[in-house]
Amino acid sequence: MWPYIDIHYPSVIFVVNFYFFFFQGLAYMHRLGFFHRDLKPENILATGPDVVKIADFGLVREIRSSPPY
Repeated sequence: MWPYIDIHYPSVIFVVNFYFFFFQGLAYMHRLGFFHRDLKPENILATGPDVVKIADFGLVREIRSSPPY
């Protein structure tokens, strides 16, 4: 059973790096005054432990925009 876990589950370092870079990108968007509105696993692209991209900006709105969002 343990070899299965080692092969099919990411390491703790990978997960921590993934979320660190994901939240860095999200914070950058928020600092620029935008929010995504469509975050889901399909819109988060990871090509390595230190390359995480947020995709599909079709529903992005400015934080200061008036309703309806």
